[in-house]
Amino acid sequence: MNAQTTFNFQWLSPLGIAVILFLLSAAINVLTPIAGLFIMHRYGPISPQTSQYFVFSARAEETWLGKSPAQLVEEFPGLRRLYLVLIDFTEAFTLGFAILTIGLVWFGLRTGQAWALWTIFAGNVAMLAIYWGVALIPFMRQYGFGYGEIFHPFAAVPTVLVPIATVLAWIGLRAGG
Repeated sequence: MNAQTTFNFQWLSPLGIAVILFLLSAAINVLTPIAGLFIMHRYGPISPQTSQYFVFSARAEETWLGKSPAQLVEEFPGLRRLYLVLIDFTEAFTLGFAILTIGLVWFGLRTGQAWALWTIFAGNVAMLAIYWGVALIPFMRQYGFGYGEIFHPFAAVPTVLVPIATVLAWIGLRAGG
């Protein structure tokens, strides 16, 4: 006879709140690329209807590149298409990461699987380490910008939610739900 343990998942438990936070973070990673694809393909990058910058901010990029993004795409029209393709790549990976996270949270973490927590955590740590450690902080140090000057709310959400969700999930898994 095969004995199965019953995992007691409850939405208002530490694990339940962690699941909600992980799903919220993943939802932002679903909605951001979908909105970006629509807006960028409808209006084009570096246009009055979309952002006036490539990555950080118009002022940061003018300092970095020597000219404003608008001036650069005027001089080199191919930059607009290159930027759009790079944004499409980024949005594709962001959307894929979000879908994988949703699956891990819903089918793994919510059912009490510790491996799912550590997989979600490792994926987010890798993403945030590259975002902060390789891209953002070195740029801010080199060019003297503060985070408020190149703020991306969609990146701040996982930076704040993932550590909180990880701790709550760990507590919840140790308590059995």
